[in-house]
Amino acid sequence: MNYLFRKLSIYSADTVVLLFALFCKIITLNFRLMPSIKQSKSNPIAILGNGPSLKKDIDTILLNKSQIDFFVVNYFANTKFFKELKPSHYILIDPVFWSDQINENIKNDNDILIKNLLEVDWKMELICGYEGYKKITKLLASNSNISVKKIKNNWFDLRSKKANIFALRFFLITPNFVNVLIAAIWYAFISGRKNIKIYGADFSSFKELQVDQITNRVFTSSSHFYQDSHKLSEVNEKYIGVSPKMINIRFYQTWMAFTQMRYLAEVGKVWKVTIKNKSSFSYLDCFNRE
Repeated sequence: MNYLFRKLSIYSADTVVLLFALFCKIITLNFRLMPSIKQSKSNPIAILGNGPSLKKDIDTILLNKSQIDFFVVNYFANTKFFKELKPSHYILIDPVFWSDQINENIKNDNDILIKNLLEVDWKMELICGYEGYKKITKLLASNSNISVKKIKNNWFDLRSKKANIFALRFFLITPNFVNVLIAAIWYAFISGRKNIKIYGADFSSFKELQVDQITNRVFTSSSHFYQDSHKLSEVNEKYIGVSPKMINIRFYQTWMAFTQMRYLAEVGKVWKVTIKNKSSFSYLDCFNRE
């Protein structure tokens, strides 16, 4: 009886949230993304995350780069491989890229990123979070090769798997972009990509969470593909005047990222999108491996 009651409670709550999401869509006329999924694009794409396994895989990627569109993220433009791969899409989701309350080391990283993006001499779309669209557009305005587009996080806290997949399929919600790779895969979906390979999808940073045994401060020594980024080596000091996240939030975000990836895998099957996880190491078990 208790189990049945819990199920009914979840489905009732999800029904209310779905109706609210539909209402929001109607009043904003926000169905613009719906037709694009039907416009299939034949070119296979490779989405490069920032996991440490990309260090091992990058040589293989370079050997097989012809006739592949690359989606890259975060500080990839600050690497020597950026101009060699000439990615067609660049995704920035973390507010660290447009926030003013970040430490000086990160500001320097961001300055280098913008400088490298301004040197792009091929056509490229840059997709950024809705809140950072104006600032990123202004910073890159002098480079006509870059088209800046925004993507809005329209996530609702649905509890059941079926409700989440239904809502994603019919564009009532977006995934929670708690990880940039989630946003990259979703954008690939809605832009009609049918053949997706992902690299650097380690999803292993949870292993490196630590708690200072005197101050209780949570920090991470997360390993990444990038060698010299202060942002990635000093995660606990990312924002000025903001307390570091507590351990329950860190693990909740980890759970959320894995869960959103699971939903994307299921939606990909419905939309007949082939997704292969070609990372040489990865904790993601929801995508087929090669």
